[in-house]
Amino acid sequence: MEHHLRILQKNFSDGKMNRQEFRTHIELEFSRLEDALMNDEITPDQHIKKYNKLIEKEAEMHIEPFQPHEHI
Repeated sequence: MEHHLRILQKNFSDGKMNRQEFRTHIELEFSRLEDALMNDEITPDQHIKKYNKLIEKEAEMHIEPFQPHEHI
């Protein structure tokens, strides 16, 4: 999942994906993570770590891109 999230973030940052598409992918990852926990594929500790990483990626969606500017 880590690699997949990095690709999503890069595509979003590069403008290859809009906010809605990025949000849809993140929501899908939340669903997969929940399913993995319910099916005992991951431990609760692993779930917490992966959930927190997804929250970080989702928060990055709301950060405005930095535009360098010159002070006059």
